[in-house]
Amino acid sequence: MMIATALTLFLLIQQPMPVLSLDEAERSADSIKTLSVETFFTPSNDMKAFLDQHVMRRATDMDKLKALVYAIFDEERLGMKYSNHETLTPNETFDHHTGNCLSFTGMFIAMARHCGLNVRFQEVSDVSTWSQNGKFMIFNQHMNAVVSINGRQLEVDFNYHIDKDFKITRFVSDERALAHYYNNLGAEHLAREDFLRAQIYFEKANQTDPTFTQAWTNYGVLQRIKGNYKEAEACYIRAQSLDKHNDTAKMNLALLYELQGKIRKAEHMKQQIRKFRARNPYFQYSLGNTAYKEGRYEEAVSRFKKAVRLFRNHPKFLVMLAASYQKVGKYKKAEKFLRKARKLAGKPEEKHLYDMKIKSLYANR
Repeated sequence: MMIATALTLFLLIQQPMPVLSLDEAERSADSIKTLSVETFFTPSNDMKAFLDQHVMRRATDMDKLKALVYAIFDEERLGMKYSNHETLTPNETFDHHTGNCLSFTGMFIAMARHCGLNVRFQEVSDVSTWSQNGKFMIFNQHMNAVVSINGRQLEVDFNYHIDKDFKITRFVSDERALAHYYNNLGAEHLAREDFLRAQIYFEKANQTDPTFTQAWTNYGVLQRIKGNYKEAEACYIRAQSLDKHNDTAKMNLALLYELQGKIRKAEHMKQQIRKFRARNPYFQYSLGNTAYKEGRYEEAVSRFKKAVRLFRNHPKFLVMLAASYQKVGKYKKAEKFLRKARKLAGKPEEKHLYDMKIKSLYANR
C-alpha cells in the first residue's frame, strides 16, 4: 500500500515556472479557503447523524471505540476504502467514503471526539516510502490516531500492513495535523505544476505550524523552480535547523548547490547524508528489505548485519538477517540469529514459533 501523508518533494529536473496573469492569480487565491483548527475538525450534520445512529452515547469508551471502528469499515455502513488520491478534509472524507491515511485519520479523530473519546494524532517516522511523479521524487510518511482509554494507548491505523514492532512515533498537535493537510495539498498541486496554488498551500502550512520541516522543504522546492535560489537555500536550511535528520532537505540543497556550481558545498551535504544513513539502522533495514525482495541475498545479509550492529535487540532485524543467511546457505548463522530473536520473545507462543522456524531451517535444505 502506498502511504500518502507528510509528502515531501525532491525535484529531479529544473524547469521554468509559467507566469500567470493577475486575474488567474486572484482567482486561484480566492478559490482556496483558510480553515481554522476548530473548523477543520467540526463534524458536519451528516457525520453527526451517522454517529448518533451507530455509536451509543452512554456506552463505555471501549464500546464506543469498537462501535465507531465497525461503523467506519462495515460495507453496509460507511464502508471506508483506502485511496492514494488527493488529501481531503474530515468531512470530505466522510462524504466520499474514501481517503488516504491523513484524510482517514483526520476523519476518525473528528468522529471520535464528537463521541467523547480522548484521541490524538501520531506521526510515524520510520514507516515511509519513495515514489516518483514525473519530475519529482516524493517521500511519503505516515500518520495514525491514538485513543486513550483507562490508561491504555490504542492505535487506530488505516494501514493494516505496518509492522507494529517497527515504529518510531510521537504525538503531534492539531495545528501540526492541519499543517500536514495544507502541505499535502501544496505537494499535490506542485506535482501537477499548479504552482500558484502550491505556493498558497505551503504558506498556509508554514503559518499554521512554523516548525513543520516538511513544509519548509517543499516551499524550498517551489522557490527553486521559480529561480529564487537564495530563498530556496534559506528554506532548506530552515528545514534542517528544525530537523537535522531531514534527508530530503539535504538532498535538495545538495542539488541546488550543484546547479549553482558550488561543488564543494554540494559534496559536503552529500557527505552528511551518507554519514547519517550509515548510522541509521532503519535505513539499513529498508535497503536490506529491498535487496531481499529482489533476490540480492548477499547484499541483504550485509545490510541487515549493519542494522543489527546499530540496533542489536530488534527482533525484526534479527529475523531478516537469519532469513538472508538461510537464502545464501549459511544455516548455522541463520540459526544463531533466530535463537537471539527467540531470547527477546516474551510470550510462550512466540518462543514456540521461533522453535518451529529453527527446525524448518534444516528440514528444507
